[in-house]
Order: sequence, then C-alpha cells, then structure tokens
Amino acid sequence: MATIWFSPPVFVTTERVGVSYRCNNVRGAAEHLLKWTQRGPKWHRASALCLSALEGEDVDLKEIRRAFEAAAKEAKMLASPEAWGTVILAMSRDANCFFELNYFKLA
Repeated sequence: MATIWFSPPVFVTTERVGVSYRCNNVRGAAEHLLKWTQRGPKWHRASALCLSALEGEDVDLKEIRRAFEAAAKEAKMLASPEAWGTVILAMSRDANCFFELNYFKLA
C-alpha cells in the first residue's frame, strides 16, 4: 500500500518525555491516534478520516491533516515545532516517519 503523505507535518507529543513525533502521513496519524487515551469528538473524526483514506476512499489530505491537528489539540498532544530544537533519533522501519528528541531553544 502506498504511503499517503500530507504537508506540513503535525508535531505531537509521545509517551516518552522529551520525544515528539513529526507526523506527515495518514498511516502515522492513525497509529498515533490509536495510542491516545483521550478520545473526544475530534479524535473520532480524525480516526474516521484516516481509516477511510487507508481503505482507499478519496479523502482530502488537507482535511485529514486539519482533523488530526484538531484531535491532537483536543487531547493536549499537540507539540509546537517552533518552540523546540530537534535531533532525529531514528526512522521507522518503512522510513516514512521520524522520531525526534526535542529540547527547548534558549534565547
């Protein structure tokens, strides 16, 4: 199955302190949505859109990205890319996603 990309990426926090996830594709978004314990209306919408796209339905990628970002904000999982410096730790096995070590930038 082809990777379904969106841009710009959405940065979300992870269960590991200091590590965020730079999500730029539908599969990565779906995988992270499944890990979240807070599942409100925006989570349900983002999950449904991701699933529809992964099943081959024609879904607007901008809509998926906006829904994923809204779900991350609702679940307090959204990370700001501007507030962090980044060091890439590892790539996923399919090289579509990056895990990053983040640290606060000092002025």
